[in-house]
Amino acid sequence: MTHDDVIELWREHREVHAFARAVEAIAKTREREQCAKALEALPLQWADQPGISQAEKATILECVQTIRARGNL
Repeated sequence: MTHDDVIELWREHREVHAFARAVEAIAKTREREQCAKALEALPLQWADQPGISQAEKATILECVQTIRARGNL
C-alpha cells in the first residue's frame, strides 16, 4: 500500500463519516418534528376552563418551540 493509497482511504473514510453525520442529523430532525406535531395535537385537559386552557396551550407551544429549536443548535 502506497502513501497515496492511504491518503485516498482516509478521504473516503472522512466522506463516509460526514455522510453518516448528515443522515443522523436528518433523522433526528424528523424525529423532533414528529414529537412536536404529536405534542401540538394533544387535546387540552381543561378546555372547558378558558384561563387554565390558555395557560395549558401556552405551555404546550413553549415545549413545541423548545423541541424544534434543539435542531438548530
